[in-house]
Amino acid sequence: MSENQQVMALIQGGQWQQAKETCVRLCQASANDAELWFSLAGINARFGAMDEVIFGTAAAEAIVGQMERLRAARAFLMVSGTLNRQAKSAAHSAFE
Repeated sequence: MSENQQVMALIQGGQWQQAKETCVRLCQASANDAELWFSLAGINARFGAMDEVIFGTAAAEAIVGQMERLRAARAFLMVSGTLNRQAKSAAHSAFE
């Protein structure tokens, strides 16, 4: 069973918190596995992931900080319409 299949089995079994913990661990170990990161984004969307919201920090700085904390090479951003309109250039500059 692949790593992503393990995560999906936990989700199908209703074990969302364990799926998130497993997926975070796997994403840290396999930073370039886009499928795992996509699964984590879906899990975070399910939970709302308010623990991942950072207030009072510029978007570009917050994105880089989170990526460094997670040792991530790529990021999948879910943003509100307001952030998309007001901070689009700042978020894009984080990746330039």
